[in-house]
Amino acid sequence: MRAISRVALVTGASSGFGQATAALLAAQGFQVHIKVSLVEPTLFRTKFDPQPPATPLAVYESARQSMMRFVRAGVEQGPDPEQVARRIVQLATSSAPPLRSYVGPRASLLVALRHWLPQRIFEQVRRRVFQIQRVPGFDGKAHPVRN
Repeated sequence: MRAISRVALVTGASSGFGQATAALLAAQGFQVHIKVSLVEPTLFRTKFDPQPPATPLAVYESARQSMMRFVRAGVEQGPDPEQVARRIVQLATSSAPPLRSYVGPRASLLVALRHWLPQRIFEQVRRRVFQIQRVPGFDGKAHPVRN
């Protein structure tokens, strides 16, 4: 007997139910083949409205404002989100879905640039694309907080 289930799930956390179900089916003799595809869309025309954090840090204000302008413009000018839905259905019905699936214009551009460009050059490109200004005194590296 063969059981086939195809599910597209968009979530921010894992509940563990999938693992428990898979283990239960496997224990009962079912073959469980789980295929995963990450759908990575660009900005689409939705009702998404970026909001600043409840307690923003002043040092990041310039970068935050640049990013929020970029996201708002991308959402306003973005393509129809139906493209993402069609891609999810296509992946869910595919016998061999890819691990990563980029959806939308230029969705894979920054990924490719990050892979091929040296880190310093990539950061310059990323800052230009997202219109991020340099923060004076910040070298781009995380430092531990010293008390």
